[in-house]
Amino acid sequence: MAIAKNKILKKKPAKTNHAPPPGQVLPYAAKYEKSVAAESFKILRTNLHFAIKFDQPRAILVTSPSQMEGKTTVSSNLAVAFAASNYKVLLIDCDMRIPNLHRQFGMDNTQGLSLCLNGDLPLDQAIQPTSIANLHLLSSGPIPPNSSELLGSEKMIQLLDELKKRFPVIIIDSPPVNIVADTPIVSSLTDGVLLVVSAGNTTRRDLRKAMQSLEYCPVLGFILNVIRKGSEGYYYQSYYNRYYTSRSR
Repeated sequence: MAIAKNKILKKKPAKTNHAPPPGQVLPYAAKYEKSVAAESFKILRTNLHFAIKFDQPRAILVTSPSQMEGKTTVSSNLAVAFAASNYKVLLIDCDMRIPNLHRQFGMDNTQGLSLCLNGDLPLDQAIQPTSIANLHLLSSGPIPPNSSELLGSEKMIQLLDELKKRFPVIIIDSPPVNIVADTPIVSSLTDGVLLVVSAGNTTRRDLRKAMQSLEYCPVLGFILNVIRKGSEGYYYQSYYNRYYTSRSR
């Protein structure tokens, strides 16, 4: 078990020289590349290298037991960390009930995963390049009435197989595992799951229930997340003082 500890930031570090376009929030690791938080995601990226070998395309799913525990923030920042290491990365928003990833990158959500799974949109038209080098986004698309069925379909299996041919690293943001059935369905198609828990928020009962739901999935580890609500709309500035990978394959 590898454990890393960092001090909580007391003030915001200086922003990078590249200001995001209007309406674009950007993940913390992209806005503050030299921050302690950004460095934490780089170490998390390194820990994942030890947990699973990246000698072939990999898909990693990020989830949490309940809402507001920071899974989307972790997904986007981890994707930025891999992209900064010169991996061609695809970030997928599989939270078709409350999608948020498109907001961080200032994109619309009129086209995306749900339309691809319905057969209404070619995959090439749904994948959008972000302003971050090496990082692409496949947003959730319009919210469907049957997300569990779409995510568990043969079309989803074929789609992930095709995406692995194009992207060495795929990071998937999924709904909270204790709330809907979508996450266990998608996790079975991935190479591993990261479970985000929030200090002072996640209860032991919630964590036990989440682990039971993921019993047949390869759980790579846990991320202990300390969330402080910021003032930037949908984005929550998150500072990490401890995280670890608990299992290796």
